[in-house]
This record gives sequence, C-alpha cells and structure tokens, in this order.
Amino acid sequence: MKVILHIGSGKTGTSSIQQSLADSSGYLLKNGIQYPVLDGDVNHNYLTAPFRPVTPRGMLQRYGSRAKVIDRTDRLWKILAKRAKRHPQHTLVLSAEALLYLGDVDGFCRRLNAEIPSISEVEIVVYLRRPSSHFAAKTQQSLRASSKVLQPVRLLNAPALRSWQKHGQLRISEFHKPLLRDQDVVSDFWHNTFPAVEPAASAGSVNENVSLSGEGMALLQRYRCRFCADKDGLFLPQTDSLIRLIGQLEKSNSQNIVFDRPSLHADVRDFIDYSTNDNNEVADEFGFRFSQLKACKATPTLKSRPFARVEDVMKVDFGKVVGLHEMLTRTRHLPFSQARKLVSQLRQMDLT
Repeated sequence: MKVILHIGSGKTGTSSIQQSLADSSGYLLKNGIQYPVLDGDVNHNYLTAPFRPVTPRGMLQRYGSRAKVIDRTDRLWKILAKRAKRHPQHTLVLSAEALLYLGDVDGFCRRLNAEIPSISEVEIVVYLRRPSSHFAAKTQQSLRASSKVLQPVRLLNAPALRSWQKHGQLRISEFHKPLLRDQDVVSDFWHNTFPAVEPAASAGSVNENVSLSGEGMALLQRYRCRFCADKDGLFLPQTDSLIRLIGQLEKSNSQNIVFDRPSLHADVRDFIDYSTNDNNEVADEFGFRFSQLKACKATPTLKSRPFARVEDVMKVDFGKVVGLHEMLTRTRHLPFSQARKLVSQLRQMDLT
C-alpha cells in the first residue's frame, strides 16, 4: 500500500486541502484513493497526540486531560487500521498540519507501520511558507486563545525535514500564491498529488480562517486583555465571533477604509527570515529555497524592546484601529446573535 502524508505546515491552506479531501472522499475512493474521515474529523491531527511533547490546548479543552485525548487517539488508530485493511490496493492519504514539527517523528512512523503493516511506499508532501509570513499568520492564531502576542522566533525547517526524510520521499512546495497552480493551494495539491484524477466538483477552495490586518489584530488583543485576560489558553466563542465581525468590516465598510495585509516591522521580519542558517541548510540539503528570500549568512539582530502588543511586532495605524472600533460599536445590522454582546463590550473598551 502506498501512503501519502500531507504534513503541513500550518497556515499553508491545510484547512482548505483537508476539507476538499473530506468532501470528495467517496469520489476519491472510487478512483483508488482513500482519505479516511475518522469520527467526523476532516483532518488527522488527533493521530499525532501521543507523539507531541505538549498536548494542544484545543484538544485539552475538548476532552479535559491528556489521558482522555490519548484514549481517543488509540481508538482512531484502530479505526484507521480497519479502513486501510478494507482497501489494501488503494493509496492512503493522511493530512495533519502538526506533523512537520512533530516531536517524535520516529514514534509516529512506527505506529503507522504497526497499524498498517502492508505499507510499501511513503510520499511526504509539505508546503513551506516564508518564515516571516508564517509568523504573522501564527500571531493572529495565538490571539484566538490568548491576550499575549507571540515572541519573534522562527521555526527551523531543516531539522524537521531531516526527521521525515528517512521515512519517505519528500516533495516540498512553496506556499506563495503566484507559484501555486491556478494560484490556489487546493488545485495545486490535487494536481501534484493525484495527477491522474480529475478534481471533483466539490474540491474547490473553501473559506479558511479569517485573515485580519494588523489593526484588526491590535483591536482583538485589546478585547482579550479587557474581557478575557483570565482565560488565556482557551478558545472562546466570543473571540471567534469578534474575528468574524472584524473580518467583515475590513473587507467592506461604509467609510471606505482600506485595511492592508499584516506587515511586520522590518527588524522583526528580517530577524525571523534571516536570524539562522536554516534557509541555506534547506537549500543545500533539499534543493528548496524561498522565492522571495536571498541567500545570505545569518544576521541574528533585533532591536531590544518588549514585545507585549501587536504593534510591537507589526505595523499598526492607530487611526484605523479607532475607525474600526467606531464602526463596530455603531453596527446595527448584526449578522449573528453573539455580536450584540460583543458590541456592548466594545463600547466599554479603552483603546489606549
């Protein structure tokens, strides 16, 4: 049996890819490809839980303890083994964005081979995003569950890729819209992974997590500091509702304010992109180099300052923050019930 592992990384359209595969699972099965939807999950992140040094807070929030998460994981592994046994001639596809930087890659692969001993070939698909762009996207993700911003740091790709290289054939692509087929990651993934299978009608990109501007993130952080500071580490419905509201106003607002994509301060951007020799190691060992990054020696410099607020790491036009806040507090036609409470809370906020 051939296995294709889509290992991420996160913030590279993984949700769209996974949803398209889950929606098309029946069609794929008829074409010799199995994408198992396990217990209703469109991705396979729970399979990784025993091999991660820290259990993700979302899993703990859902099940209460690491032991309960592991119990569910064991059950899903057994379901996966039964599904694979039913279709031994099919190609099995698994997708989990947590896999690239997994703590115990060897342990995961041992479990995979123990549960599915018929594996004969493994292809490992990974999308890499420019480190500074990845950090900006992760900053918003962290604010969903915390009032604190991420400290400037980059994830190292070379050691992660080395861990996976011994377990299969690596295929590395850059997550950069102009380089993707049809400028769409779902189309790109399907074309390169299943070249003999026409994409199903349901395989188009889906709406991913709302992407906010730096101003939107600054307002989101102030909201979490004011109303949710004692709930750091928890994903809250009101936070997700606020992100939706901000996202809607940033795309279309009566004041015609243009909200740009988040942009890191130059020293933060360069620190994340060039503070290590990782780019050169990945290029030398794996033949991959980010299209927008030059080859140069590491320059680990960063202006010393506290990184406590969104505006400490990225450019924020405070006038636009005020404008966004005013638009939110004056919103009359609210798209969902949670928004009424949010608007009431926002009126109590001090933006300083």
